Amino acid sequence: MKKYLRSTGYSFCQLGVITVSTALALSMEAFADDLASKATNPIGDMIQVQMQYQHSPDVWNLDGHSDAAIVQPVVPVDLPFEWMPKMITRTTVPYVTTPKLPGVGSVDGLGDTVVLAFGLPELGLKGQMFGFGPALGLDTASEDETGSGRWSAGPAAVYINLQTKGMMWGLMSYGLWDYAGDDDREHVAQINIQPVLNKFFANGWYLGLQDVPWTFDDNTNKWNIPIGPRAGKVVHFGSQAVNIFGGAYYNAEDTDGTGKWTYKLSFSFLFPEKTVSPP
Repeated sequence: MKKYLRSTGYSFCQLGVITVSTALALSMEAFADDLASKATNPIGDMIQVQMQYQHSPDVWNLDGHSDAAIVQPVVPVDLPFEWMPKMITRTTVPYVTTPKLPGVGSVDGLGDTVVLAFGLPELGLKGQMFGFGPALGLDTASEDETGSGRWSAGPAAVYINLQTKGMMWGLMSYGLWDYAGDDDREHVAQINIQPVLNKFFANGWYLGLQDVPWTFDDNTNKWNIPIGPRAGKVVHFGSQAVNIFGGAYYNAEDTDGTGKWTYKLSFSFLFPEKTVSPP
Protein backbone atom coordinates (compact mmCIF):
# COMPACT_ATOMS: atom_id res chain seq x y z
CA MET A 1 0.00 0.00 0.00
CA LYS A 2 2.79 2.43 0.95
CA LYS A 3 4.56 1.56 -2.30
CA TYR A 4 1.37 2.33 -4.23
CA LEU A 5 0.93 5.65 -2.45
CA ARG A 6 4.55 6.59 -3.20
CA SER A 7 4.01 5.75 -6.86
CA THR A 8 0.92 7.96 -7.04
CA GLY A 9 2.45 10.79 -5.03
CA TYR A 10 -0.17 10.67 -2.21
CA SER A 11 0.39 10.22 1.51
CA PHE A 12 -2.04 8.56 3.89
CA CYS A 13 -3.04 12.04 5.14
CA GLN A 14 -3.74 13.32 1.65
CA LEU A 15 -5.73 10.22 0.81
CA GLY A 16 -7.81 10.72 3.95
CA VAL A 17 -8.53 14.34 3.06
CA ILE A 18 -9.61 13.31 -0.44
CA THR A 19 -11.88 10.58 0.95
CA VAL A 20 -13.50 12.93 3.48
CA SER A 21 -13.95 15.67 0.87
CA THR A 22 -15.58 13.23 -1.54
CA ALA A 23 -17.92 11.93 1.18
CA LEU A 24 -18.90 15.48 2.16
CA ALA A 25 -19.57 16.41 -1.45
CA LEU A 26 -21.79 13.37 -1.94
CA SER A 27 -23.58 14.14 1.33
CA MET A 28 -24.24 17.74 0.27
CA GLU A 29 -25.58 16.55 -3.09
CA ALA A 30 -27.97 14.14 -1.36
CA PHE A 31 -29.01 16.90 1.07
CA ALA A 32 -29.73 19.29 -1.84
CA ASP A 33 -31.76 16.59 -3.60
CA ASP A 34 -33.83 16.00 -0.44
CA LEU A 35 -34.41 19.74 -0.01
CA ALA A 36 -35.52 20.06 -3.65
CA SER A 37 -38.12 17.34 -3.06
CA LYS A 38 -39.44 19.02 0.10
CA ALA A 39 -39.32 22.53 -1.36
CA THR A 40 -41.52 21.56 -4.33
CA ASN A 41 -43.93 19.48 -2.24
CA PRO A 42 -47.06 21.48 -1.26
CA ILE A 43 -47.05 19.64 2.07
CA GLY A 44 -43.29 19.26 2.52
CA ASP A 45 -42.27 19.21 6.19
CA MET A 46 -40.02 22.28 6.15
CA ILE A 47 -40.30 25.97 6.97
CA GLN A 48 -40.03 28.09 3.83
CA VAL A 49 -40.26 31.80 3.09
CA GLN A 50 -41.09 32.11 -0.58
CA MET A 51 -40.78 35.39 -2.50
CA GLN A 52 -42.13 35.34 -6.03
CA TYR A 53 -42.52 37.85 -8.85
CA GLN A 54 -44.65 37.31 -11.93
CA HIS A 55 -45.17 39.54 -14.96
CA SER A 56 -47.84 39.31 -17.67
CA PRO A 57 -46.94 41.66 -20.56
CA ASP A 58 -50.30 41.11 -22.27
CA VAL A 59 -53.70 40.34 -20.76
CA TRP A 60 -57.02 39.22 -22.15
CA ASN A 61 -59.43 42.01 -23.27
CA LEU A 62 -57.63 44.85 -21.44
CA ASP A 63 -54.74 47.16 -22.26
CA GLY A 64 -51.51 47.24 -20.31
CA HIS A 65 -49.69 44.61 -18.28
CA SER A 66 -50.14 43.03 -14.87
CA ASP A 67 -47.64 42.20 -12.16
CA ALA A 68 -47.69 40.43 -8.80
CA ALA A 69 -45.11 40.30 -6.01
CA ILE A 70 -45.98 37.42 -3.68
CA VAL A 71 -44.79 36.47 -0.21
CA GLN A 72 -45.71 32.90 0.74
CA PRO A 73 -44.54 31.52 4.09
CA VAL A 74 -44.93 27.75 4.54
CA VAL A 75 -44.93 26.65 8.17
CA PRO A 76 -45.23 23.06 9.51
CA VAL A 77 -46.88 22.82 12.92
CA ASP A 78 -46.52 19.84 15.27
CA LEU A 79 -49.92 18.62 16.52
CA PRO A 80 -50.57 16.71 19.76
CA PHE A 81 -52.47 13.90 18.01
CA GLU A 82 -51.01 10.48 17.27
CA TRP A 83 -53.35 9.99 14.31
CA MET A 84 -52.51 13.44 12.90
CA PRO A 85 -49.05 14.55 14.09
CA LYS A 86 -48.44 17.39 11.62
CA MET A 87 -50.16 20.33 9.92
CA ILE A 88 -48.72 22.35 7.03
CA THR A 89 -49.87 25.95 6.58
CA ARG A 90 -49.41 27.94 3.36
CA THR A 91 -50.19 31.68 3.40
CA THR A 92 -50.16 33.69 0.16
CA VAL A 93 -49.95 37.49 0.37
CA PRO A 94 -49.86 39.27 -3.02
CA TYR A 95 -49.09 42.86 -4.01
CA VAL A 96 -50.55 43.37 -7.47
CA THR A 97 -50.49 45.83 -10.35
CA THR A 98 -53.61 45.60 -12.47
CA PRO A 99 -53.84 46.22 -16.21
CA LYS A 100 -55.62 49.41 -17.37
CA LEU A 101 -59.15 49.14 -16.01
CA PRO A 102 -62.04 51.07 -17.62
CA GLY A 103 -62.40 54.51 -16.07
CA VAL A 104 -59.67 53.83 -13.49
CA GLY A 105 -56.45 52.90 -15.22
CA SER A 106 -53.77 50.71 -13.66
CA VAL A 107 -54.00 50.25 -9.88
CA ASP A 108 -51.35 49.06 -7.39
CA GLY A 109 -52.11 47.55 -4.01
CA LEU A 110 -52.26 44.59 -1.68
CA GLY A 111 -54.48 41.75 -2.82
CA ASP A 112 -56.56 39.27 -0.84
CA THR A 113 -54.66 36.82 1.37
CA VAL A 114 -55.27 33.08 1.00
CA VAL A 115 -54.49 30.71 3.89
CA LEU A 116 -54.40 26.92 3.41
CA ALA A 117 -53.96 24.51 6.33
CA PHE A 118 -53.44 20.79 5.65
CA GLY A 119 -53.59 18.28 8.47
CA LEU A 120 -51.50 15.21 7.61
CA PRO A 121 -53.05 12.03 9.03
CA GLU A 122 -50.80 9.07 9.80
CA LEU A 123 -52.02 6.54 7.21
CA GLY A 124 -48.94 4.31 6.97
CA LEU A 125 -48.83 4.65 3.17
CA LYS A 126 -45.22 4.36 1.99
CA GLY A 127 -44.32 7.04 -0.54
CA GLN A 128 -47.76 8.65 -0.39
CA MET A 129 -48.98 11.75 1.45
CA PHE A 130 -52.51 13.04 1.99
CA GLY A 131 -53.69 16.21 3.68
CA PHE A 132 -56.95 18.02 4.26
CA GLY A 133 -58.19 21.09 6.08
CA PRO A 134 -59.66 24.57 5.60
CA ALA A 135 -59.02 27.25 3.01
CA LEU A 136 -59.58 30.89 3.97
CA GLY A 137 -59.79 33.97 1.75
CA LEU A 138 -59.08 37.12 3.76
CA ASP A 139 -60.23 40.58 2.65
CA THR A 140 -56.82 42.26 2.97
CA ALA A 141 -56.84 44.20 -0.33
CA SER A 142 -55.81 47.84 0.02
CA GLU A 143 -57.79 48.89 -3.08
CA ASP A 144 -61.19 47.85 -4.40
CA GLU A 145 -59.62 46.90 -7.73
CA THR A 146 -57.00 44.59 -6.23
CA GLY A 147 -59.31 42.34 -4.20
CA SER A 148 -62.76 40.84 -3.94
CA GLY A 149 -64.05 42.86 -0.97
CA ARG A 150 -65.33 39.58 0.48
CA TRP A 151 -64.35 37.07 3.18
CA SER A 152 -64.49 33.47 1.99
CA ALA A 153 -63.81 29.91 3.11
CA GLY A 154 -63.96 26.34 1.89
CA PRO A 155 -62.32 22.91 2.03
CA ALA A 156 -58.78 22.04 0.92
CA ALA A 157 -57.17 18.70 0.11
CA VAL A 158 -53.91 17.44 -1.37
CA TYR A 159 -52.46 14.12 -2.49
CA ILE A 160 -48.74 13.58 -3.22
CA ASN A 161 -47.13 10.42 -4.62
CA LEU A 162 -43.38 9.84 -4.22
CA GLN A 163 -43.27 6.13 -5.00
CA THR A 164 -41.28 6.54 -8.23
CA LYS A 165 -37.65 7.42 -7.54
CA GLY A 166 -36.80 10.91 -8.73
CA MET A 167 -40.44 11.80 -9.41
CA MET A 168 -43.30 13.53 -7.63
CA TRP A 169 -46.87 13.79 -8.83
CA GLY A 170 -50.17 14.66 -7.24
CA LEU A 171 -52.98 17.18 -6.95
CA MET A 172 -53.83 20.04 -4.62
CA SER A 173 -57.31 21.54 -4.58
CA TYR A 174 -59.31 24.06 -2.58
CA GLY A 175 -62.56 25.98 -2.89
CA LEU A 176 -63.60 29.44 -1.72
CA TRP A 177 -67.15 30.72 -1.21
CA ASP A 178 -67.85 34.07 0.42
CA TYR A 179 -69.72 34.39 3.72
CA ALA A 180 -69.20 38.08 4.61
CA GLY A 181 -67.95 41.40 3.28
CA ASP A 182 -69.17 44.19 1.03
CA ASP A 183 -72.65 43.22 -0.17
CA ASP A 184 -72.26 45.42 -3.23
CA ARG A 185 -69.34 43.34 -4.49
CA GLU A 186 -69.61 40.21 -6.61
CA HIS A 187 -69.82 36.95 -4.68
CA VAL A 188 -66.76 34.73 -4.47
CA ALA A 189 -67.40 31.20 -5.77
CA GLN A 190 -64.34 29.44 -7.15
CA ILE A 191 -62.60 26.11 -7.29
CA ASN A 192 -58.81 25.92 -7.52
CA ILE A 193 -56.97 22.85 -8.80
CA GLN A 194 -53.17 22.61 -8.92
CA PRO A 195 -51.57 19.62 -10.64
CA VAL A 196 -48.20 18.66 -9.17
CA LEU A 197 -45.55 17.05 -11.37
CA ASN A 198 -41.79 17.28 -10.79
CA LYS A 199 -38.76 15.39 -12.05
CA PHE A 200 -35.62 15.60 -9.88
CA PHE A 201 -32.02 15.47 -11.08
CA ALA A 202 -28.64 15.41 -9.35
CA ASN A 203 -27.24 18.32 -7.34
CA GLY A 204 -30.65 19.77 -6.41
CA TRP A 205 -31.88 20.42 -9.98
CA TYR A 206 -35.52 19.79 -10.93
CA LEU A 207 -38.02 20.36 -13.74
CA GLY A 208 -41.79 20.46 -13.37
CA LEU A 209 -45.11 22.20 -13.79
CA GLN A 210 -45.67 25.70 -12.47
CA ASP A 211 -47.00 25.99 -8.90
CA VAL A 212 -50.04 27.99 -10.05
CA PRO A 213 -53.60 26.66 -9.60
CA TRP A 214 -56.18 26.32 -12.32
CA THR A 215 -59.23 28.32 -11.28
CA PHE A 216 -62.92 27.92 -12.16
CA ASP A 217 -65.08 30.97 -11.41
CA ASP A 218 -68.72 29.99 -10.92
CA ASN A 219 -69.85 33.59 -11.47
CA THR A 220 -68.46 33.82 -15.00
CA ASN A 221 -68.49 30.08 -15.77
CA LYS A 222 -64.91 30.43 -17.00
CA TRP A 223 -61.62 28.70 -16.28
CA ASN A 224 -58.18 30.22 -15.88
CA ILE A 225 -55.83 27.38 -16.88
CA PRO A 226 -52.15 28.38 -16.66
CA ILE A 227 -49.95 25.70 -18.24
CA GLY A 228 -46.19 25.85 -18.48
CA PRO A 229 -42.86 24.56 -17.13
CA ARG A 230 -40.52 25.67 -14.40
CA ALA A 231 -36.89 24.78 -13.80
CA GLY A 232 -35.17 25.19 -10.48
CA LYS A 233 -32.29 24.31 -8.22
CA VAL A 234 -31.56 24.29 -4.50
CA VAL A 235 -28.35 26.18 -3.76
CA HIS A 236 -26.50 27.26 -0.61
CA PHE A 237 -25.31 30.74 0.28
CA GLY A 238 -23.09 29.89 3.21
CA SER A 239 -25.31 27.86 5.53
CA GLN A 240 -28.55 29.23 4.06
CA ALA A 241 -30.38 26.92 1.65
CA VAL A 242 -32.34 28.66 -1.12
CA ASN A 243 -34.68 27.23 -3.73
CA ILE A 244 -34.54 29.24 -6.97
CA PHE A 245 -36.78 28.59 -9.94
CA GLY A 246 -38.05 30.38 -13.02
CA GLY A 247 -40.44 29.62 -15.81
CA ALA A 248 -43.41 30.70 -17.88
CA TYR A 249 -47.00 29.67 -18.36
CA TYR A 250 -49.78 30.35 -20.87
CA ASN A 251 -53.50 30.80 -20.26
CA ALA A 252 -55.44 29.90 -23.39
CA GLU A 253 -58.81 30.85 -21.85
CA ASP A 254 -60.20 34.24 -22.88
CA THR A 255 -60.76 35.44 -19.30
CA ASP A 256 -60.94 39.21 -18.79
CA GLY A 257 -57.88 40.68 -17.09
CA THR A 258 -55.86 37.47 -16.86
CA GLY A 259 -52.43 37.24 -18.43
CA LYS A 260 -51.91 35.42 -21.71
CA TRP A 261 -48.22 34.65 -21.14
CA THR A 262 -46.86 35.07 -17.62
CA TYR A 263 -43.19 34.90 -16.58
CA LYS A 264 -42.31 33.92 -13.03
CA LEU A 265 -39.21 34.02 -10.83
CA SER A 266 -39.07 32.67 -7.27
CA PHE A 267 -36.59 32.67 -4.36
CA SER A 268 -37.44 30.54 -1.32
CA PHE A 269 -35.41 30.54 1.88
CA LEU A 270 -35.42 27.02 3.36
CA PHE A 271 -35.16 26.16 7.05
CA PRO A 272 -35.15 22.34 7.24
CA GLU A 273 -34.02 22.14 10.87
CA LYS A 274 -36.73 24.36 12.32
CA THR A 275 -40.26 23.45 13.41
CA VAL A 276 -43.19 25.07 15.20
CA SER A 277 -45.07 23.51 18.09
CA PRO A 278 -48.36 24.70 19.57
CA PRO A 279 -48.14 26.41 23.00
